[in-house]
Amino acid sequence: MGTERILWKGAFAMLIVLLIAASAFLVSAVQNKKSQEEAIQIATTVAEGTVTSTGHGISNGNDVYYVETSDGTIETEIEIDATTGEILNIEQESEDDENEVKVSSDNAEITEEEAKEIAVAETGGKVTEVDTDRKNGRDAWEIEIKKDGNYADVLIDMETGEVLAVEWEDSDDE
Repeated sequence: MGTERILWKGAFAMLIVLLIAASAFLVSAVQNKKSQEEAIQIATTVAEGTVTSTGHGISNGNDVYYVETSDGTIETEIEIDATTGEILNIEQESEDDENEVKVSSDNAEITEEEAKEIAVAETGGKVTEVDTDRKNGRDAWEIEIKKDGNYADVLIDMETGEVLAVEWEDSDDE
C-alpha cells in the first residue's frame, strides 16, 4: 500500500510539472505573437505602394496576418505568420480586371464538382462561389465556403486535388 501511494504521488507530481511547462509554453507563444503594426512593417519591405487593408485569420493551421498594398496598378497581398513574422505567401494581381490573367480550367484533372466536394470535406461548410486562381505557380480552384457566418477560400490544385490553402476571414474583416 505504501509503494502504491508513493507511485501515485510521483505521477501526480509529474503531471503538475508537465502542466506548468505547458502553460509556460503557451504564455510564451502568446507573448511572442507579432502585432498587426509589425506585420505591416514586414509587408512593406517586399511590396511597394500604400497599405490598403489588413486582416487576421487562419491559413493552413497557421495564425496569419494579411496585408494588402497597392501602387495604383498592382495589388499585392502578403500573408505573414503571426508568430514568427515569416512571409508565407505573396500574391499579386492587376488592379485592372481587363488585364488580369484568368486560369483556364479546360485541362484540369480535378473537375469543379470534385473541387467543391474536397473543399466541403475540408471545412464542413457550404460552397458560395467558385473561381480559378494561381497559387505559387500552380493552377487552382478557388472555392469560397461559408460556415457558421464565417467565410473561407479553399484553394485546390487542379492537377492533384491537393488542398493548397484554407484561408479563413475574420467576421470583422468584411
